[in-house]
Order: sequence, then structure tokens, then C-alpha cells
Amino acid sequence: MNKKITAILVMLILTSTFLSAKGQVPEDAYEKGESLNNPGIYAKVETSAGMMIFQLDYIYTPLTVLNFINLAEKNFYNGLLFYRDIENYAIFTGDPENNGSSDEGYNFPMETGSRIKHDKPGVLSMDGVSGMSSSSRLFITRTADPVLDDKYAAFGELVEGNKTLAKLKRDDTIISIEIVRTGSGAQAFKTDNDEFVRLSKIAMDKQLESFNMENPEVVAAIETLGEGVQKTLTGIYYVITQEGNGEYAKAGETVSVHYTGKLIDGTVFDSSVYRGAPFEFMVGSQAVIIGWDESVMSMSVGEKRTVIIPPNLAYGNVQAGPIAPNSWLIFDIEFLEIK
Repeated sequence: MNKKITAILVMLILTSTFLSAKGQVPEDAYEKGESLNNPGIYAKVETSAGMMIFQLDYIYTPLTVLNFINLAEKNFYNGLLFYRDIENYAIFTGDPENNGSSDEGYNFPMETGSRIKHDKPGVLSMDGVSGMSSSSRLFITRTADPVLDDKYAAFGELVEGNKTLAKLKRDDTIISIEIVRTGSGAQAFKTDNDEFVRLSKIAMDKQLESFNMENPEVVAAIETLGEGVQKTLTGIYYVITQEGNGEYAKAGETVSVHYTGKLIDGTVFDSSVYRGAPFEFMVGSQAVIIGWDESVMSMSVGEKRTVIIPPNLAYGNVQAGPIAPNSWLIFDIEFLEIK
């Protein structure tokens, strides 16, 4: 009988310990505000759930930190909601529409080689896709996930405010963000536009160097586009060869375009120009490949553009006539009119 009672007590103790540990919030390593005494650049994020302090990695992710500082110091984040909360994973903010569909209106090359890893809660990272960071959308991890290291630039880590992070939930608000610089290195960190351009080039060159080793033909095709090459957040490279009149098509409208489609080696596989008949389709209706919809909807009438579309926005791993699986495609597109 005593053995049974003892066994029950042990089970109760173990269960209580497990439940306690499961819901346990890590203690802050510093007393309130004490972390700011150490050399570094910090973001004091005041939210409706309380204060959090992040140390920003301006050494290994200078471009991302520079961009964040500029937005924070012009009060961009003030009043924005945490619009998405994935339980036990991450919480998202930085979208003026508060739904994950927008940002400040530009993007920049995602930095690689961050010192900070997604190996704990409280890691601050820029959202993005296809090697480009969103201008303003970001997330804070709630748990470790090393897979994120290859997809997003981690540029800060929580040093105070674990209890606030645990309380944060969807629709909580950012009240203000204060940037604090401690030490000569932090004070000397530049955040002007010239530095943004310089660091963007370094980050892009690093990406291209890595990309070149894996996709030399694609890089060669990008280089043939010449000056003014841009890259969308989804990974489409393009150059505008003739400006349009400023009139854009909306989803559901029928447009008329001329195009010439080429494989990455320049081989033409289709052309409305050669046929002498413009191609008409309804934009935003999945009538064409995703990369086409995105490209044409960002063009204005009269515009000419050359685009290089990655496989995931073209035909993916499917064979499509002369187009092999996982092919990058080149299109010369002229937007003729909205019907």
C-alpha cells in the first residue's frame, strides 16, 4: 500500500514539474535597463504588453540594422499591430496594412552569415522571400528553428523582456521604438543613404557570388540585361527598356501584350511578335504563369520590359513542351493596351 502511495506521489510531482517547465518563461539576464550599459546598438520596443529590449547585430548584418534604425527613428513602427501570431513559433509586425500584405514599399538584398541564429526565442528577423528582405515586415521567434537561418536575416536578439514576449499576442500594438547606442563603435555606425546603397551592393554581390557558383547561366543572362537591373521581392529580375504611360491593369481586366519567350541560353521557344498577333489574357486569374501575372500587373501601358523568371514562378518541376523542369525563363514583354 505504501509503495502505491509513494508511486502516486512521485507521479504527481513529476507531472507538476513537467507542466511548470512547459509554461516557464526564461528570466532576463539583466535587471531593467541594465543591458543598455554594455557596448552595442539596442532597440527599446515599447508595446501594449510591455517593454522589450533587443541588441542589434550591426557588425554582421549592417544593412538590415541600418534599414531598421531609419524606419524606427522616423516612427514608422509606432501604432502598428502584431498582425500574425503563430503559436509557439513566431509573432509578426511591420505591415502598415496590418495583414501581412504590404510594407514600406521597397526591398533590399537579404544578408547572409548572421552571427545570430534562430536557436532560441526572442530572435528578431526581417521577413522576405527569394533572397530579398521586406523593407519593414519582421518577426520575433517564440522557439528555436534552425531552418530559418538559411531563409531570413536575423539581426537582433532579446536581452530584456522575456515576460513581455510571452504575453504578446495578435492585435497587440507597438507604441514606440527607441534606438540606443552605447560605445564608440555604436556611435560611429552610419545610417545615411550612401551607406545603404554601399551595403546593398555588398550584400547583392555576395548573393550573386554564391548564386553564380550554382547557376552560372542565369547570372550570365542577368548580366546581359545591363544597367538598371532590379529584383522583385519574389525573385524576378527585370529591366525596363521603355517607360509606359502610368496606366496599370487591375486584377480581372483583359490586357493585350506582345512577348518573346526564351530559354536561359537565349533559345526562343515562343513569340507573339513572330506570329504577328498580340496575346490577350485576363490578369490575376491564373490564366498564365505566376511570374507573368506579377510582371504585367506591375507594368504600365506602353512599357517594355525584359524579365527573368525563376522556376517556382514559371513551370516549376514540370516539363512544358521545350521547357525542361526547373527552368529559368526570359521574356521580352511589351504592354500594348487594356481592353
